[in-house]
Order: sequence, then structure tokens, then C-alpha cells
Amino acid sequence: MMGLDTTNICSHLRRKLFEEEGPYHKIWLALQEDEELTAVVRSRQLHIYRNGKKVLILAGKAAPKVLMEDSLATLICSQTKKGISLDDIIPQNVVCSQELRAFFVEHLGKGFHFKAEFQDWLHNNAGKTFREAVETYHSIEHPKEIKPQFEYNQYIRDFFADNKGATLKDAISCWHWKKIQPGSHRYERTDKDILR
Repeated sequence: MMGLDTTNICSHLRRKLFEEEGPYHKIWLALQEDEELTAVVRSRQLHIYRNGKKVLILAGKAAPKVLMEDSLATLICSQTKKGISLDDIIPQNVVCSQELRAFFVEHLGKGFHFKAEFQDWLHNNAGKTFREAVETYHSIEHPKEIKPQFEYNQYIRDFFADNKGATLKDAISCWHWKKIQPGSHRYERTDKDILR
């Protein structure tokens, strides 16, 4: 394969293709050796063809799209299906991908979220194992403070939790009163006294 301009390939795909331990590196080598294969970069993805028929599409973070049965597609599936294990090492510049999210959901439950504090921990602890990440997840402090842009939503939820059958108009009236008061903007039972 001659003359492929790879400058527009996304950085995640670039690592997967060009680094020796990358999951798509064998595909890249096959592209260099097999004359039947051609490739085109479109929308930062690599579209691979055999004898003019599209076989697969490789993207950076998304899973590869196998479009036709082919030995190349078989190779890509065997490379990517191994998944992440607890004993795998957290790589430098770890990417919080859908595959990694699925791994953590499997080991931590459906309540798992890539919170900023956990992402920071992953990035600062390259070289440790994913087992250590799983063990550390619940001990990481997540801020208890509600950021100002979310205070309204939290207030309205708390208002309705305490006042079954109340109207949204009542909740909003209480919120407008509460937000001009000094101190916390959290809902308190006494807030509804302004409705009388």
C-alpha cells in the first residue's frame, strides 16, 4: 500500500495502529505487505478495502466495524476481543473509553461513573493494575458540595420529596425566595412557610 496520508487519523487510532503493542498494529503491518489491501482516511477513521470492497473501518475510541468476512477482519476481532483484565497495567495516557467503562461497570456495578476524581487517579497512577483501580474507586472522595449550576435542580427534587402533591409553582416560589437568602441554598422544611 503506497501513499496513504495518515496525518488526519485521530490520535487514539494512531497509537493503536503504529505502536508495536497496539491492538491494530498487526493490521497496519498487513496493509504494508498485502497488495490486495488499500486504505483511505475519512473522518479521522481508517477505511480498509480488499480488491475494492470495504472490509472494515477502524476508529480511535469506537469498536472496529467489520463489514465483510475477511482474514483481516478475523485478525482484528481476535486482537480486540481479549478485553481488559484486572491484572492489566493502567497505560500512560489511559483513555476513558466505552470498553473501559464496560470493564468498570462489570467490576463495580451499574452505579459506576467516570467521575473527574477517578479519572485523575487513573491518569496519575499509570503502571498500577486495574485491580488496584477497582479497589481504590470507592475510597476516592467525591465532592459533597453541590455546584451552583445544579442547586436549582437539587432544591426542586428535595422540595418534592418532602412535599408530596405540591405544585411546581410552589416549588419555584420557594426556590426564588431561598436563593436570595444568605447561606445555603439547600431545601429546608421551613422554606414552605413562605407559601402561607
